[in-house]
Amino acid sequence: MQTPLPPERVLRYDTRTMNDHCRIVCVLLWGGSLLAAGGCHSIDSSASQQLGPVEFPILWEHHGSVSHISRPLQVVAHSPEVLAQLPLVEVPVDFETQMVLVAGIGPTTRQDLGVRINRVWRDGSRIRVQVQTLYAAEEKPEGPPRLVSPYHVVVVPRSDLNIVGFSAAVPRGAFRGPALPGAATASPD
Repeated sequence: MQTPLPPERVLRYDTRTMNDHCRIVCVLLWGGSLLAAGGCHSIDSSASQQLGPVEFPILWEHHGSVSHISRPLQVVAHSPEVLAQLPLVEVPVDFETQMVLVAGIGPTTRQDLGVRINRVWRDGSRIRVQVQTLYAAEEKPEGPPRLVSPYHVVVVPRSDLNIVGFSAAVPRGAFRGPALPGAATASPD
């Protein structure tokens, strides 16, 4: 049988236990307030910035020089509705996990021009895209100048982050006329 503790010891024991519990509760509340104030997003953002850029692989691509693009454009398609407004080529894409990037120069008579999406990467809370205008060796084309409108279409993994320099909507007047005959069956590169 246990002997009861004197009242002064019981009181001291309860006070010490209460102080320990108070410290634990205070630490938990402090930690919770930090998470609530900063959230997981700030932790993830700083972690991604410390790790550096994250590359997006180009899963599929097609480029051409004949299109109905009437002005320079850079568009991202996250849905079939937006892609349908880009009558260039049939694109094999699963919008659940992928998105389409399109870059076009617009009309030109220079046959030696092209456009290329070389690289796509996440940089912090943004997606960046390296779009390059290509110039071939100076050759004089045979015959009269022809109007061309170079473009490049790529499929990359989907992200809902802002894509620097790319519009989520096709600009008004970006295309002149309907899709080219055979554009939907053009072979990919």
